[in-house]
Amino acid sequence: MKTLEQRARDAAQHVLDTHGLIGQLPIPVERIAADCGCQIARNQDATSAITSFAVVSAAKDRVIGLNTGQGVRSQRFAVAHALAHHVMHDREITVCRRIRALHREPETVEAGFDAELQANVFALELLLPTAAVMGAARSHLAGQRDPVREELVKHLAWLFNAPSVAVGARLVDLAILTP
Repeated sequence: MKTLEQRARDAAQHVLDTHGLIGQLPIPVERIAADCGCQIARNQDATSAITSFAVVSAAKDRVIGLNTGQGVRSQRFAVAHALAHHVMHDREITVCRRIRALHREPETVEAGFDAELQANVFALELLLPTAAVMGAARSHLAGQRDPVREELVKHLAWLFNAPSVAVGARLVDLAILTP
């Protein structure tokens, strides 16, 4: 039986395969969301802890609400995270708050811990696909005697247009870095 995390990785990989995006960097997450039938509604509120939400209306319209009061890379993660709720969870509304460094302790309003964990894993796999991260990390680290953790994270964050904290979490998940 597959774990929650493996189902999330598989779902993200299926989305990447379906959209023919293997090898394309950075992953065009907003285009994927649109192709999946989601509209993105933007609102800027720098004081709010809410980063995104996923809504399925009575007419079955899919909406991703995005707080643009955060950085572009964080917005990309929030879209991928909310898309996971649309792809994997059958709920009318899911509201997501800032996630404390992706350490699997998400704060949520509507979704339970398992749903948030799956959404985080899905978003990490979607924005930072395993094979692409492994290849980019291997290429960046080639020939370095004493690689600097922060330089690797910064380079991959730029390459994948993803938040540094997400890159760091992904590198730990893939055992490229230690916690």
